[in-house]
Amino acid sequence: MARDTDHNVYLEWLYLEADGGLSTAERAQLHRHLLSCARCRREKEELPALFELLASDRVEVREGFTEEVMSSLPAAAWEARYPRSWIAAVSILVVLSGLSAILVGAGAGELPGAGALVAIAELLRSTVTAGAGLLAASWQGLGMAVGEIIGTSPVQTAVFALFVLGVDILFLRFLIRSWKTERVVESTQHDE
Repeated sequence: MARDTDHNVYLEWLYLEADGGLSTAERAQLHRHLLSCARCRREKEELPALFELLASDRVEVREGFTEEVMSSLPAAAWEARYPRSWIAAVSILVVLSGLSAILVGAGAGELPGAGALVAIAELLRSTVTAGAGLLAASWQGLGMAVGEIIGTSPVQTAVFALFVLGVDILFLRFLIRSWKTERVVESTQHDE
């Protein structure tokens, strides 16, 4: 098995050598291997024809193609196409930042200085950036996982549906039980 793995490495090195991606030691090891391996020698002889074929079929991309494609992609979760939609979130962030600065200053026994405000602003900025990226990645990962579970077979889809139904029933029972407990507590307090 190790011999096959080594052979596959040598086949990969043939392509890397053609691109100039091998070190001197790897190139020397590859050439030693080529002395004893007819398959790799044949592959090496066929590489120039392959590269020539690939170069002849190359499609030229028109000017501005990359920008056109990038502008047609949907905005990422943290990018706002409509800045007004972020006004409420930014307002809340500013208010919470101010309150945080005041609390930090009150805890230190004095009003916060510029250094504390900058540190809090940097902390909030990095937290929002990381949270937005994590949220987007989490939802994408969750969607992929659910798609994998549901899309593989009808049996797995049915099992997943039963699981969701069971979780819903448990949640409903929890809500009913807490509502009943709350009613009992209210009635005992009212009777006293």
